[in-house]
Amino acid sequence: MAKLIQQLILTLTIGLLAINSSVKAKTSNLTFKKGQVADFLFLTDREDGKPLKKQYFADIGPAAVAMGYQNTTAFRITRNPVSGQYFPRVLAIASWPGDWQQRKAFFSQLVEEKPDIAERRFAIWSTFNMSNYEITEDMNVAFDADKVYVFGAYWQTDASDFSELSEDMLTGIEQAGGKVIFNYADAQSLFGYIAAPDLTMITEWQSQQDFDQYYKNNGTKLAQAMKYSSELYLDIRE
Repeated sequence: MAKLIQQLILTLTIGLLAINSSVKAKTSNLTFKKGQVADFLFLTDREDGKPLKKQYFADIGPAAVAMGYQNTTAFRITRNPVSGQYFPRVLAIASWPGDWQQRKAFFSQLVEEKPDIAERRFAIWSTFNMSNYEITEDMNVAFDADKVYVFGAYWQTDASDFSELSEDMLTGIEQAGGKVIFNYADAQSLFGYIAAPDLTMITEWQSQQDFDQYYKNNGTKLAQAMKYSSELYLDIRE
């Protein structure tokens, strides 16, 4: 009985962390509460690291959950990037209670309790990057495998021009039949991770044709106006 309970706890922990390459649900929910910090984790598995995952989850998971960590959802990234040269294989999204300062404090506490966490991550994932967002309003969005979803991170060259461009992007997406379901301009990043983007979006499209037409009309303008962009298709599959 004790062994069964231990196995159930481990299974729950793995599900909560959502740092794996299996996304089976036809629909997923992106759910946040105001006053949380969202983690966007970009991951690529190492083939030789897979045997180490189970023990990592068993060791790190309970400590993170005790601090308030909650899994939200995860997506495979299987198609070539829309823009940029960055090609992780998974986007896992999670949340922590409190603001950015509390999020940093949780990270410091986790490192103190598990000082080998970085070394173990290197052994399991060839890519482990993260950006963080202070959630300013409640959010509950359902993802549907019959639609097209694009994650976009953008780095500006000029603040004033970029502000105008971001407004143009919102207008262009709406006019093309798309929908912006995540839109944050104030990302943070823990030291040692990917440089925080100036703008992050997730857009929803009724069809690939709709997105292709939008990008045909706007892609060149975006590329010319930004220092760098990283746009990735999010794979929703059974």
